[in-house]
Amino acid sequence: MSDANDGANGNEARIAEIDETLEYLRRQVPGPTDEPQDFGDAGQNLQEREELTTQIADLERERASLTGE
Repeated sequence: MSDANDGANGNEARIAEIDETLEYLRRQVPGPTDEPQDFGDAGQNLQEREELTTQIADLERERASLTGE
């Protein structure tokens, strides 16, 4: 029975870690800007948003698999 509880506690700890990371990453996603940008800045902004949204999606999938959603 201890092994089952350890697994459940490990899942709960991982879910809490994922939730914390998701909250942080969501705050880091840059929003669109109304200010004019050159192609370099716009491309950099887009790349950063894409990387962060990919990380968020990966963590959301992992969280869903851990919670059975």
